[in-house]
Amino acid sequence: MYLVFFDTDQIKKYVFGSPRMAEIRGASALLDYLNREKIPEIVEEICGSAGELIYTGGGSALAVVETAEQAEKLVNRIEVLYQETTVAAGITGAYLESPGELEGPKFQETIAGLVREVRKKKDKKSNINYFGLPVGLVKFCESCGVYPAEYAEENLDPEKKKLCRACQIKREFGVRMRSKNKLSRYMREFWETARARGYDWTEEYVADRQPEDLTEIGKANRGLKSHIAMIYCDGNRMGLKLREIKSRQEYAGFAQGVDKAIRTATYETLANRLPPRPLPGGDREVFPFEVLMIGGDDLIMITAADQAMEIAVEISEKFETYTRKHVGKRLTLSAGVFYANPQYPVFMMLEVAEALLKSAKSVNKSSTEEQAGVDFMVLSGKAGSDLEAEREQEFHLKTEDGVLKLTERPYTVEQIKDLIAQIKSFKRCSFPKNKLFVIYESLFRSKNQACFSTALVMTRISGDARKVLQEFFERWGATLYPWREAPAKTTGDERWYISNFPDLIELYPYALIIGGE
Repeated sequence: MYLVFFDTDQIKKYVFGSPRMAEIRGASALLDYLNREKIPEIVEEICGSAGELIYTGGGSALAVVETAEQAEKLVNRIEVLYQETTVAAGITGAYLESPGELEGPKFQETIAGLVREVRKKKDKKSNINYFGLPVGLVKFCESCGVYPAEYAEENLDPEKKKLCRACQIKREFGVRMRSKNKLSRYMREFWETARARGYDWTEEYVADRQPEDLTEIGKANRGLKSHIAMIYCDGNRMGLKLREIKSRQEYAGFAQGVDKAIRTATYETLANRLPPRPLPGGDREVFPFEVLMIGGDDLIMITAADQAMEIAVEISEKFETYTRKHVGKRLTLSAGVFYANPQYPVFMMLEVAEALLKSAKSVNKSSTEEQAGVDFMVLSGKAGSDLEAEREQEFHLKTEDGVLKLTERPYTVEQIKDLIAQIKSFKRCSFPKNKLFVIYESLFRSKNQACFSTALVMTRISGDARKVLQEFFERWGATLYPWREAPAKTTGDERWYISNFPDLIELYPYALIIGGE
């Protein structure tokens, strides 16, 4: 008996290799189609009843077959399928014999060996020039800029750009799927989940309200004009949990349960939080979100900015609920949320969101109990993937009094919920915005200036506003308003004074009071 494992190569590089939504949608849908529909077909075709597909989803697949010949044929067929279908994407497969029953330590050893084999094969792969054309003699794709342009299909590309074969395939697949089924691949899953939860939207209703591009999502934002947010979620310590699995039945249940949990949590939250909104002018309304990738324990999507943080929180909480239900244990999901404008390149959004996600996961470094983390950033003059260095420069100030640290990011989900609730308290009492900025600006001057400015503000605001401000400082452990002093054991000889007031200011425009809140 042989176990065969597949893992898609550089998914994000392929999906986000083009900056335009048409290609991104098509690339994501195409990989999902190959992974969830074509792989099962090929396993059935080659192995019949002698093979079993344990799991497929999230760009990976695991199957069990009877002979080495079947395993070899399966690997070759699927690897060729991906290359021929996509031109620019690939998948890596490997197989190992599994002695005895597929359970216990032998199963764990075989899975670990398969992961190593796939990693070795990936490392050996080189960047192949599928086109065989020398640089300097060709015009390169006006979308991805990587491969030579071959097509200029005006009916599919209204911008009349010259596209390479890979980008044209992405675009054609996205257009074909949407026209054939009316709904895009992920919008169909969203609609089916919403309908099962009691929403009476028809397929035509949802199809007519799919956003055309990120600009429409931005126009549907409430609050700051035309702002969007990228949300990137990923499960915590999933590799460790997979290594603990001792049988194929447990592996299948775990993988399928996680995949179902993230899809259900995401689509339920979107239905609850982001029903259709009218665009300016009132002649059209849209669902203000776009799911770019979902599967396994991963989620990448773009939403209107005003609900993004609360959407990330709700998905994380629902993920815990649904993994208890479908997996039988509590699993956690962390998130990075990056606020930007619709013109900001998607692949650059992804770089920042990925760095924020990595930071969010770090809440577990000093925690005994696994927790879901959240980190966020609002696009400013510069935003890169070196998050730690940028924050060191922007939010760590060395002064005569000690080091001033002007952020508490990343937060746990419970902490970010508190921060959002406190922002809404500031808004309910109509806290003067100019007073907020007096405190904010003073933080960047000196410890004493911030203390003086905060005390002055407290004498010049109403009793309700003063209570809200005091509650904010007390919630975050500030004893020398607006500062809390870090315990000496964590800072050596140097004193550190910490305030998360800048976090409140940065998130302030994106925490709206809705309905009867």
